[in-house]
Amino acid sequence: MILGLKDQVRGSVGSIMDNIAEGFDRGGRLEFIKFSRYCKRRDRRIKIAIIQSFGYRVYTTSIYLMNYMVLADEITKMITSFINY
Repeated sequence: MILGLKDQVRGSVGSIMDNIAEGFDRGGRLEFIKFSRYCKRRDRRIKIAIIQSFGYRVYTTSIYLMNYMVLADEITKMITSFINY
């Protein structure tokens, strides 16, 4: 279970980049927005993994985990701004 969290975070981060690229390649504004929303879902998955790893207390200290959560929140804001743009 614990090793799966690391894989989920890595997969979600890669998926965010892939969805932005795929949405851009679709050529349409609505398709791009659709794929950008997929990015927000992946970002939520990262946040869930951070919360789970805090519960397991295996990866790092709570201070680092809180910093990771702040970074994930910043990603959410960037994706939202990108969609609104």
